[in-house]
Amino acid sequence: LGHHIGDIMRTLQCKSSDIAVITFEDTLATLQGVERLSSQTGKQFFLLDSEPNSQAKDFPLASPYAINGLEFKAVILLGVDEGRVPQTAGTSDISKHFINYSAYNLLYLASSRAKYKLIILGNKLKGISSCLDHSIETGHIAVIEH
Repeated sequence: LGHHIGDIMRTLQCKSSDIAVITFEDTLATLQGVERLSSQTGKQFFLLDSEPNSQAKDFPLASPYAINGLEFKAVILLGVDEGRVPQTAGTSDISKHFINYSAYNLLYLASSRAKYKLIILGNKLKGISSCLDHSIETGHIAVIEH
């Protein structure tokens, strides 16, 4: 994550508040998650929906539910992998269509916050989210493994 942020800041010549990190991992959209992410990356984050008085040098972090209506030069989506987007644990066949529909809506909402650049990150062990299959097959999304 840290090197992606650095690359974006260099290529777009933007400040930290112009790059939003939107997490689909519930544990990161908390104050403890902000602390964990900040210590792992060496970057300062703030939880967008709970810290309105953040420093200009901090990077906004939000869940996809808290990002509606905002726009950023770049957006990084965290936790977009199979099992989380769409959620598969505890779903029945009846609810699977609604879960998929909701996952597509959240991905659209989160990704449409980016004006110039969008990076989607997921856990390689969980696999690529099935919501991205069509975009990958048509060449609209490139998969790069790190």
